[in-house]
Amino acid sequence: MKSIKLGLLVILPSLLAYLVVDMHIAPVTNAWLVSPLSWGLLFLAYWFWVGSLFGHGEDTRASFLWGSAPTLLFGLLYLQQFALTAPAARSPLFSLLGQLYVFLAGPVSSVFFTSILGASNIGSTVLNLSAYALMLGTYSLGFLWRKNKQAEKRRKRRR
Repeated sequence: MKSIKLGLLVILPSLLAYLVVDMHIAPVTNAWLVSPLSWGLLFLAYWFWVGSLFGHGEDTRASFLWGSAPTLLFGLLYLQQFALTAPAARSPLFSLLGQLYVFLAGPVSSVFFTSILGASNIGSTVLNLSAYALMLGTYSLGFLWRKNKQAEKRRKRRR
């Protein structure tokens, strides 16, 4: 049962983005439009928390891979659809899935490139791929944070 809950937490970004983008539910869409950057930062805090939940696992490698697998798979799907496939040959479903998964982290990636790096002409593919990297990095930080906390507890018990 725990693995099902963790699996739902990992696919939640796509479900939330679907509500904002495709369902046109007014309160959800209006809340998003107020401040996409704030929602993006809130989402990254959530993603850090998800990484920390996967950090509880006994098998470190398996826990990390299971939690980061959807991000990696959707990122590869996005890369395949938008960097390796001609526009006429793209699958509408796969293209949508690749974009929805990273939708919530997109504004943070955009602000990073435009405000911090000063880049003014960045393509959407670069922004979305960097948002995938941002998600993977945030997840990894949460995962490592939890693993370090567990290691500290074990060290304190030994003393």
